[in-house]
Amino acid sequence: MHPVNTDVLALLCGIQDRLGGNRQIEIISAYRSPECNDVLRTKSGKVARNSLHLQGLAIYFAVSGVSREALARIASSFFAGGVGKYQEFVHIDIGPVRYW
Repeated sequence: MHPVNTDVLALLCGIQDRLGGNRQIEIISAYRSPECNDVLRTKSGKVARNSLHLQGLAIYFAVSGVSREALARIASSFFAGGVGKYQEFVHIDIGPVRYW
């Protein structure tokens, strides 16, 4: 277990508010252990060695009925950190502002 940073949780709440506040957000992943991160890195070149998930500064999430594009657009409007679109979820973090 590891705490998740309250700023990234506040960002997620802000996204939920923009969606209308009553939409259920599915958190796919938040904190990731170093061991889990290493396993994921061996399976995909898209996993950072020093992922912000290791510090509880990032979240993967989805919202049923809302496209990844719409979620990423809303997340990007906060200019609060990284936003990435993946096949089944969106990544947000409170690191440097960047998009992928």
